[in-house]
Amino acid sequence: EIRTLGEEEFGDYIRKKLKEEMEEYLESKNPEELADIIEVIYSLADNHGIKKEELEKIRSKKKEKRGGFDKKLFLEKVW
Repeated sequence: EIRTLGEEEFGDYIRKKLKEEMEEYLESKNPEELADIIEVIYSLADNHGIKKEELEKIRSKKKEKRGGFDKKLFLEKVW
């Protein structure tokens, strides 16, 4: 049995799905689970009217401004 969710209901569902997929990854540590997380994130972005290409531009800009995790640095304290 299948039904189509409305926008608000889908938004609620997809946010819960993100938590579920993240928990699956954290428990299994299986990198294939990351693909499921990305798919959910793309759906969330689309639910906000943002296409994945635009999301990537936002991510890239934020990384340029604030940095990323590629250097594995951890901020211990801010003076």
